[in-house]
Amino acid sequence: MKIKQFSFCENPNTAILRLTRNFGLKKENEPPNKKLTAKEKAKRKHASLVYEEMSNLMEKMKEQGIKVITVGEDKYIKNEVTYLYPDQVFLTDTGHYFVDESKLHFVPAFFKYKSRRGEEETPTKLAAALGATIWPLQQFDEKKIIFEGGDFIQAPNRSLFFLGYGQRTEKRAIDAMRQIIKKTVIPIKLLRKEFFHLDCCVLPLPNDALVLYEGEYIKDANGHFILDKRGLPLLKPGSQTMTEASRCLLREIYDVEKIILLSTAEALAFGANAVILKSDTDNRYKLFVNGDSKGREIEESIALQNHLISYFSHTKTKILEVTENMMDIFEVPYKSLHYSYGSVHCTVEETFLPQINASVIT
Repeated sequence: MKIKQFSFCENPNTAILRLTRNFGLKKENEPPNKKLTAKEKAKRKHASLVYEEMSNLMEKMKEQGIKVITVGEDKYIKNEVTYLYPDQVFLTDTGHYFVDESKLHFVPAFFKYKSRRGEEETPTKLAAALGATIWPLQQFDEKKIIFEGGDFIQAPNRSLFFLGYGQRTEKRAIDAMRQIIKKTVIPIKLLRKEFFHLDCCVLPLPNDALVLYEGEYIKDANGHFILDKRGLPLLKPGSQTMTEASRCLLREIYDVEKIILLSTAEALAFGANAVILKSDTDNRYKLFVNGDSKGREIEESIALQNHLISYFSHTKTKILEVTENMMDIFEVPYKSLHYSYGSVHCTVEETFLPQINASVIT
């Protein structure tokens, strides 16, 4: 079934972020009189940079007419010590919003790793405050189902969802999500630990297009993709991010001419980990991705290697072409999070809110 056959659905117009100065820290700030080690000082310096880059992203979003909400930190107390979740800025992993018949719904995550379980509590409370119906996956199985929000992606303005599984989210989540959403959920089996969430290699675009990284593509002497008998681009052995069946499924849905294949350098610089929101101000899509203006002043291959940018210029041009002037691209510095295996999309929970209580807007 081609993507054009799927019914219309509102595109997210609101970004939810967890802005914190404690990224990477396991405890709340130590007393001022305690002498910090060099390692602790480096962690706090990095946490400050993450805060700065996330704050900048929020301001850029607001400038473009995107609603922005911030959610508080999750903490827990043990032996009278307040502990933090060091990775909780990666908010998209805490669950996923969806809209059905103009009603808001939220599916909370159940993390694979015990160290992250608890990060979803405050975001779930926020979802309830926004009027969302909460759907814990555990109601569908006596054994808890592992599900992380970075594995669940919706095609812009389509009632079509993709669910990655095999690295973090488990296969049992597929049927559970189908029961909840009652829409088409396409399973994508992920194969590589470096691309452990679907949002690391799949980015649906407006105008029924797709950004995709399936592995290291093999090209001929002229730089053209070499295809196999089924028309799939050949990949370097061992580099596949997903199964061949998953690759074929995506091509059954998307027209080949609307699929943009990322290079390995772009994928490693989190080119697929962008977030797309629709502005209420000008009714245009806004894509936010890692990038620094300084990266455009030097050789692009070097800039990509150093994560100063996430797209070659020709990739940006292709994205604008296939979306037919529906979308604007904004590059924001975000490399401070890349060495913790996340980027822009990882830190943003997307939802659609027609009206919102002013008390929850930052």
